[in-house]
Amino acid sequence: MDIIKQNIEENQHPNSSMKDILADDTIRHFLSESSVWHSTSEFTDAKGNVSKGIGVSEIKVCTDKITNNSYVKFEGAIIHNDYEIRSENNNAFHSCSINPTLGIQKGRFFVNGSKLFYDFIIENSSMHGFEIIRREGNICFSDGALYDADVLINTWSAILRK
Repeated sequence: MDIIKQNIEENQHPNSSMKDILADDTIRHFLSESSVWHSTSEFTDAKGNVSKGIGVSEIKVCTDKITNNSYVKFEGAIIHNDYEIRSENNNAFHSCSINPTLGIQKGRFFVNGSKLFYDFIIENSSMHGFEIIRREGNICFSDGALYDADVLINTWSAILRK
């Protein structure tokens, strides 16, 4: 079956549970299953200064939602992002994350096969950003950026291993 027909058929079931939506074993992405991912990250600020980090993302797929409780440690700091993710349809999810450093982060994940495209805003601020997460087997590759209006704050790249 070609991917367009498959996507059309999958989107005909808007009342499916999260587990039903993610039950297809043929293509996996970062949020496809409950698992723990260990990350190594590199953050680069707008001036080119690089910081290295390590972290963990714990994904739990429940009937009505997905949670992603994650943190990264770098230069003595710990940044938490605790996401609650809910399905809009089989190819899109909306999320809300509490980030004690930045505030409430709201966004949407769009699924394209093994890739997730994520765009987000930080409530009550002009900050926004994006992230692309690509899965290959038990490894994910992540790249993203955070902006304050038009001004780049930082970019990041991460490798996550299950």
